[in-house]
Amino acid sequence: MSADDPDVIARLRARRIRAERQKLVKPLLICGIVAFVLLLFAFRPTPILGVDGKSLQYSFDVSSFNQGTTETCEPRTGKGQWKCFVYDDSDSKEVPYKVSVDRMGCWTGTTSASKKSDSIEPEISGCITILDHLRLRAALG
Repeated sequence: MSADDPDVIARLRARRIRAERQKLVKPLLICGIVAFVLLLFAFRPTPILGVDGKSLQYSFDVSSFNQGTTETCEPRTGKGQWKCFVYDDSDSKEVPYKVSVDRMGCWTGTTSASKKSDSIEPEISGCITILDHLRLRAALG
């Protein structure tokens, strides 16, 4: 077999193409993993950042279409238990909700308020996102 043999040339060319493809696989795989982690963090940052009263209240306000409260969610006894508030326009007062937050930052809130107006839902739920931690929802529109 000589260097001018078409089979040898074809095999060398195929080997070079495989080597070039293998050079691309590793960076693409790393970029894919980094993108996945960043997206996961953007949608569920709570396992890394934790829950704080302001971020939870911000998420709570957005989910309940609440704009009037000046309160911050308060931690309660028990892991992941909070007390948050929704402003009731019809009564001009803040209605408390008992809120349970899971480790991924998703929450469910229920109220025990005796009078439930049209603007107050008996149960609401949502998840804390990076927009809530950074308080960017109002700025984005």
